[in-house]
Amino acid sequence: PIAIAAGIGLVVGLGGALLTRPTFTTVFSFMPQANPDLARGGLSSLAGQFGINLGGVESGSQSPQFYADLVYTREVLAPIARDSFIVAEGGSPVPLTTVLRVRDKNPDLLLVKTLRALRTRVIGTAVAARTTGVVTVRVKTESPLVSLAISGRLVARLNEFNLGSRRTQAGE
Repeated sequence: PIAIAAGIGLVVGLGGALLTRPTFTTVFSFMPQANPDLARGGLSSLAGQFGINLGGVESGSQSPQFYADLVYTREVLAPIARDSFIVAEGGSPVPLTTVLRVRDKNPDLLLVKTLRALRTRVIGTAVAARTTGVVTVRVKTESPLVSLAISGRLVARLNEFNLGSRRTQAGE
């Protein structure tokens, strides 16, 4: 009985490994630029190491968690969801909906399903909030070129947000 169970487990395990498609992950990290409040800078830093927030967002800057959440917003992801990507070297661009195997005849529902796929299957974020505030973003697809391209587009979209925010602050 034990040998039979082990044999069945081996067959199931090998079958699963052979049927599973490989995935490729790109990872990038960044630290949101802070505008430290000079009067409380040292105290805020010390309190932050212990997970204590002394007054929320510092002098016009955004928290690392804000940027981690920003990655998942419709404003950042919709242009990427509508875009096309080269899946293999020398290939033609393919719509992301095709790459992610998302289908719907209604274009609005197709966008919603693609955004959901990006948020749940493709993109992941993590924040080292208690120590450095570094935001790490992972992009995982079945194509190394698509993972890299989505990462590049995410960085560009986050930079666009930052530039817009800085311009607004400067105008005020």
